[in-house]
Amino acid sequence: MYYYVYDEFAQGRKFEKDLFQIENRLTDLGISGKIGRLALFKDPCELIKDELRRGVTTVILVGNDETVGKVAKIMSEVKATFGLIPLGDEQDSYAQFLGMPKGILACDVISARIVRELDVGRVNDRNFLSRILIPETTVPIHCEGSYAIAPATKGDIEIRNWGFIDKKEKMLGNPEDGLFDVVVHAEVGKKKEKITNLKMKYVDIRTKEQFPIFVDGERINGNSFKIKMATRRAKWIVGKQRLF
Repeated sequence: MYYYVYDEFAQGRKFEKDLFQIENRLTDLGISGKIGRLALFKDPCELIKDELRRGVTTVILVGNDETVGKVAKIMSEVKATFGLIPLGDEQDSYAQFLGMPKGILACDVISARIVRELDVGRVNDRNFLSRILIPETTVPIHCEGSYAIAPATKGDIEIRNWGFIDKKEKMLGNPEDGLFDVVVHAEVGKKKEKITNLKMKYVDIRTKEQFPIFVDGERINGNSFKIKMATRRAKWIVGKQRLF
């Protein structure tokens, strides 16, 4: 059973035609289902959990990167297969990564149903999918309880789960290997940058002073962060153009 979750922005007049075409195509493919519509005071995670209790097995998010972020916290908790039908003009990194084309074209990818189990990261008591960024810092990262690394001068530290394409068009971050890419950027001179890239199962950060980290783009302040993989991966429908 399929459950389609429409983000609030997708319900505007701008996307009426897109949704009409999507719904017709899903019906033609035999994979139509119940529709849930997000609103200001509706908890998307509770909506999904309610439908899973009623027998839904596949949850398709209709929206963008932010839509995925709204339900990330349950992705390692529930037994469901997730999918994404991207809408909007912006370039969505999750859609690109998963190989999902925009709008009606995504329906055929959903129907083809190539399912992969992808890693879900945990920072303290919350999930994340793409990365953690610690900007302009020299804080030490304790790696798997055995040693620590830190930029010699202020630089960015990234803990990547789902992949990113670097400047050399190399994909960093494998979502199926159970490991993070810990990437440390440090300036070593004018216009020069040293990059250290390590594979880790878990890391933690402990300092006396509070500092900001950005979890899938959301800022969090603190002085103690334990970062590891969730015990359960999330099942995702992916396309042939995926980046992994």
